Amino acid sequence: MTCACSRQMTARKRQRRSDWMAGPQIHCDSRGNYEELQCEGELCYCADPMTGKPTGHLVLIQQIALLPCYDAERYAGGYLTICEREMTRVRSLVHQFSQKGQTLVGLEMNGCDIDGGYARVQCGRSESCVCSNSQGVSLKSYAYEQKTGALKEMYCNCAIDEDYRIRGYAKLPSWTCDQYGNFRHVQWLLDRYYCLEEDGSVLQSFEKEKYTKEEDIERQCALSDVNIYCQAEKFKNTPTCKDVSPSLSETF
Repeated sequence: MTCACSRQMTARKRQRRSDWMAGPQIHCDSRGNYEELQCEGELCYCADPMTGKPTGHLVLIQQIALLPCYDAERYAGGYLTICEREMTRVRSLVHQFSQKGQTLVGLEMNGCDIDGGYARVQCGRSESCVCSNSQGVSLKSYAYEQKTGALKEMYCNCAIDEDYRIRGYAKLPSWTCDQYGNFRHVQWLLDRYYCLEEDGSVLQSFEKEKYTKEEDIERQCALSDVNIYCQAEKFKNTPTCKDVSPSLSETF
């Protein structure tokens, strides 16, 4: 696993170019590597999963079935996923108008992940954004009003895990989600408090008796990995910990 594909596509997306998703783009797998079958624009090829470089000849997208890595069952509907077909239809129009120096507004567009599925946060022309699974189905009532300006705080990671757990796709802890579909930072489970990060991983945990005031629990959970590391006696005087602000590394 190199994550090279996910890094490349995330960097492209952040450039916000008008030709982003205006046509077929590179596909990444669930581990962040390159899919074996790749199409960019009108050209398709078999790729090395680690580097993304072609391993053979290139063909036009209309001749994609000639490639040895082509899977007729998987790509029966074509190279583009349902989400990508919807997105490229709109993005191609936006790109065409931008080439003429014009800005096209008012079109509703679904968001797609780099693996071709629907993005977990979907914002249309409506006033709110919702959490969605990879098939484009909204998850419960997790949403936020766009006018509140909280989009940067909406990740839907908890909502996705909850959906996986309900569908039996994975055995995951029953953590609680907030109104945006994010993991609540402070969780209580089996007589212990847990501090969770945005992706649901446990930053630290402690017994209920250690902290009884809610503000103390929230303060403890607000500490970063390096703060927790520097609280350990054997690490306090290391160069890393000497650079940490004393106000952040204090213990209660």
